[in-house]
Amino acid sequence: MQKPVNLRILRVRKLLTAKELATQSGVAESNIYAIELGKWLPSLATIKKLSIVLGKDPTEVTEFKAAIEKRAKNEKTSKKLNSTI
Repeated sequence: MQKPVNLRILRVRKLLTAKELATQSGVAESNIYAIELGKWLPSLATIKKLSIVLGKDPTEVTEFKAAIEKRAKNEKTSKKLNSTI
């Protein structure tokens, strides 16, 4: 399995500006920058939209893989808390 690659690197390899990626994916340009800078945790819907345009599985993109793992961890914690109440 290949090591995940950063979103910005993939975008540049595809010769896309953030604005072009935003237009093609329907994700706000500011959100793309925020994801690239690690300032925003993308939703699963956002991850899917960007992955389709980039032609990559979400686990191949560093920021997407981290977001999926964090959301899964949060969901487990939430379920655990709810079961103790």
